[in-house]
Amino acid sequence: IHAQPGDAVKAGQRLITLDDTDFIAGVKQAEALVALAQAGLHSNQIQAENARLNYERIQALHEAGAVSDQQLEASRAAYEALIAGSAEASVAQAEAGLMAARNALDKCVLTSPINGIVGSIGLSLGDTANPAAVAAIVSNTGQLEVEVMVSEAEVSYIQKGSPVDVVVRAVRGEPFLGQVESIATVADPVKRNYAVKVSLPNPDDNIKSGMFAELSIDTMSKQDILAVPVGAVLPKGGRDIVYLVDDNQRARAAAVETGIKNDQYIEIISGLTAGQEVIIKGNTLVGDGTLVKVVEGGNQ
Repeated sequence: IHAQPGDAVKAGQRLITLDDTDFIAGVKQAEALVALAQAGLHSNQIQAENARLNYERIQALHEAGAVSDQQLEASRAAYEALIAGSAEASVAQAEAGLMAARNALDKCVLTSPINGIVGSIGLSLGDTANPAAVAAIVSNTGQLEVEVMVSEAEVSYIQKGSPVDVVVRAVRGEPFLGQVESIATVADPVKRNYAVKVSLPNPDDNIKSGMFAELSIDTMSKQDILAVPVGAVLPKGGRDIVYLVDDNQRARAAAVETGIKNDQYIEIISGLTAGQEVIIKGNTLVGDGTLVKVVEGGNQ
């Protein structure tokens, strides 16, 4: 074990070395097979040259009528068998086996893929490594990524590159400034929402990987619209209503069509006109026609 949690490491730096005794033996065996195949290739080349010369002699004798067609075909078949490429293929196969053995040996040394900080080491001396288990975790928290699931009603309004306020309450109450990095075009098959990834610079390493974050992303903005406080709009009977105060100081329900909203205000598309008095406190305690008393100062 060459590194411990909390150590700063460079890309390519050795973290863990596995026992490579068996793999070294495998490499030596593969090297021997390559040498054997190359010796076979050399022998095949000598035999092929002799077979070529023999074929040319028999061919000359055949033209002179001294040998039969059968003898000519046999010499030609022997020559072609030696130049068919089986010896070359054996060398290539042995070299591929040697490459695989060397790759297996190289995997006995686990190195860091990035510059970063060692988060954990999952092995101890004497343990058996399991390819399905994490051997080590190295993270670079200088640039983090936050993923948030966005509904289909809002994802179309989010633009790549838009600024994002990211609040990590475990670090501080003031937001960090992030940026929309990517927007999924296919919904998550389980959550049925769309993943939006936000890049978050973390030069001071104050934010740790795995912390929870709250994101505020602008989806749509409008200027000079009719709006009321969010609490003034109530759902009732499958529609949105607000309570107005008529000339007789009685509450009157008015159905409204709403638009975009934020934490404070909601847009009124239809159902109200500018200047109408709307009940924003105590509206859950009244009904249509209820006599109300308006107290100055907004305390009641």
